[in-house]
Amino acid sequence: MRYAELFELNSEVDSKVIDLLSILSSEGVDSIPLESLVKELKTMGVDADNEALFDEISNLPIVNNIKDGMVYFNTSSLDASNLNKVDPEKADKTVTNMAKKQVKKELNK
Repeated sequence: MRYAELFELNSEVDSKVIDLLSILSSEGVDSIPLESLVKELKTMGVDADNEALFDEISNLPIVNNIKDGMVYFNTSSLDASNLNKVDPEKADKTVTNMAKKQVKKELNK
């Protein structure tokens, strides 16, 4: 296979992934399991596995983060920069800390 064909194939995969994530984003969804994305691409005729897709989409601007088998992506054009990558673990810790603080406040009343 020639290099031009490889780049053309990657471009096609990128385009299909961006289309899928854009549709999900317009419906208010901000994450999808990587396995579901692979299955959806296979129904579109793209032969991909988790590892290959991970490598392919990790540099797309619409993708914020890929962690624990989940693809987190931007849900609005205002978030479409790589500067605001969200770490799900950090967000979970923040929510946990806020909940603990609220419980302490309620107990002290």
